[in-house]
Amino acid sequence: MKKGTSQDQKFYDILVISDDVVGDKMAGPGIRAWEISQCLAQNFNVVLAIPDYSPINLEGKEFPFDLILYSLSQASRLKKVAQRSRIILIQGYILSKFPFLKELPAYLIIDLYVPFPLENLFVHKWKLKSREEREFIHKNDLRVFNEQILYGDHFLCASQRQRDLFLGALLSLNRINPETLDNDPDLRNLISVVPFGLTEDKKVNREIEYIQQKEREEAELPQNENAFKFNEEMDYEISDHRLAVEKDGENKNNPVPRNALGPIRQYFPQTGSELSLIHI
Repeated sequence: MKKGTSQDQKFYDILVISDDVVGDKMAGPGIRAWEISQCLAQNFNVVLAIPDYSPINLEGKEFPFDLILYSLSQASRLKKVAQRSRIILIQGYILSKFPFLKELPAYLIIDLYVPFPLENLFVHKWKLKSREEREFIHKNDLRVFNEQILYGDHFLCASQRQRDLFLGALLSLNRINPETLDNDPDLRNLISVVPFGLTEDKKVNREIEYIQQKEREEAELPQNENAFKFNEEMDYEISDHRLAVEKDGENKNNPVPRNALGPIRQYFPQTGSELSLIHI
């Protein structure tokens, strides 16, 4: 956490609210919120809000952004920070959990990368025996999702295929209409593609670690005829990963051109040709 700052009085460019835990072990929503915060903190004053039950030790640690804990039962601290934020980026069920976010003057960005109404249709098909329970959950998911579509100022998704899906949802609730189409023909001011992933350095490091592990395993194999054949196959596999690392390195040295259509969007990949995980 940054030193010499008072979160009770500080104003922020962007507040990112994670709907899932952040810590040493975290799932996709937590990872995405963390990586987006790191990316945006390079150019903006950012604060990341995470659940108070997140398994993270904050003592003695510093991050490129401020970090606060929020509670469902005591939302006053989150509300105070939100009131002093120019832009608020949320995901999942956050808008339903904290409806006061709808009333704030901040620019509201909704990250739709988890299409939970569709996902839960399949998850609960196998977890719940009662169709009545599944119908109740599905209707609630649709209520939460549609509320996001109605109140969001801008939307994020993780791929071009997701963008096509969410364009349909936006159209169904009249967020795409003659006026929006006249002012923004390609709808880039409405929804952006922000790929999910790690930073480029972490990605390359993991590829290198994979190669080194494979080479260690190869060195420990018994040197007989069968092992030689297996090693030969492994060499091809390792070579493929070396090529992947080299290609990633080339991508890193050739930044993707930006379409600067707003104060934040210029720092995210915008089109299908830009899905190279340059930043996140």
